[in-house]
Amino acid sequence: SAAPQLHEPSSPTLLHQLGIDLVSLNDASAYYHGEIDIVGPDTIVFTEANASFVNLVAAVLDKKVVTKIILQNCHFTHYLPAEIFQFKALRHLRIVGGELHNISEDLGKLEQLSYLQLSDLKQLDSLPICIGNLAQLTHLRLELAHLSTFLPLAHCQGLKRLVIVNTQVEKFPESICQLTALERLSLTNNQLREMPTSIQNLQQLQSLELTGNPLVNLPKAILELPKLTTFELKKEDLINAQMEDELKAAFLTKAAASKERRIMQDEFYRKIGK
Repeated sequence: SAAPQLHEPSSPTLLHQLGIDLVSLNDASAYYHGEIDIVGPDTIVFTEANASFVNLVAAVLDKKVVTKIILQNCHFTHYLPAEIFQFKALRHLRIVGGELHNISEDLGKLEQLSYLQLSDLKQLDSLPICIGNLAQLTHLRLELAHLSTFLPLAHCQGLKRLVIVNTQVEKFPESICQLTALERLSLTNNQLREMPTSIQNLQQLQSLELTGNPLVNLPKAILELPKLTTFELKKEDLINAQMEDELKAAFLTKAAASKERRIMQDEFYRKIGK
């Protein structure tokens, strides 16, 4: 294996901390491998690292200082490195690429998380229940090709942006309609066939993206959301021709009152054709 590459950190404090193990890292390159970038005093980026490398480096970092960790194409298989869950001040966790099979319920220990992204994890087909209990979460992005079922999110009442894209999810999670602070909801390229009427509970919703789902039912309540200004949908997504006609008529009825609604009407027609 290639020797670990320690990119020059911009924080003298963290450089000193990492320096404790620089010699041992270079002497044990067969056991530890990966790259690390330290961006500012609070952000760590691991690239193509194995769990041993992440655990060793994370063990010497100040858990009260680091608030953002990014894991890119790392070589974990069964679980995330245990040291990750010791960063109790962590607010931002992004895991992109790699062969991770599981994420343990230990993720729930990161109670300050406000941003969580899980993308391009080809072996991950389920999520820990604890994600739904992260009360500080405001942004959640999931891009998981083998994910087929979702999890309850009712306790994430501060969630403002929810992105679930490129999954196998067929049933719209009803708990999403309890997220009354939600402003952006992107559900593109899933297998959704229906949207519930309870979506009318999302009174703060400004953007709704549904492109790439085989929809057979779409409630008119969507058009009654008072703050909705962006609604993305394509004609080929509407399997039911009657639903298409009803939506067009509803847009004509609901759109006349405000400039924002007129913009949305034009966008709708542009996307599905007149």
